Amino acid sequence: MINITLETYANKWKYYYETVVPYIYNNEPYMFAMSGKAKRWFISKLSTDKNDINTEIISGEWGNFFGAVAVFYVGGTPFLYAQTATSKKKWFVSELSVDKKVVEKEIISGNWDHYYGSVYL
Repeated sequence: MINITLETYANKWKYYYETVVPYIYNNEPYMFAMSGKAKRWFISKLSTDKNDINTEIISGEWGNFFGAVAVFYVGGTPFLYAQTATSKKKWFVSELSVDKKVVEKEIISGNWDHYYGSVYL
């Protein structure tokens, strides 16, 4: 049994990442994280190896902070649903990958009248 109250590894990041969601890609665990202050996002592999967690596989910056996010799967492929409270309540869906061009490509997008801050699947 693992004692989750003890940190295996700890480090300090430059920004606070309000949005963090785990997902599975090619049978490996990853996380998508986004900072509200910097509007910066990154993807990192999750593991007990410090080098994996401390390595951003891909990263970027978006014009909005997307605080409402959820990961869902279609045929085993992970997708990210995201919505912002600003910019006309914009939402989009993109594929989660380790390729920046794939993640930044919106498959579908739109605007809603309301911001839905809690997303559960």
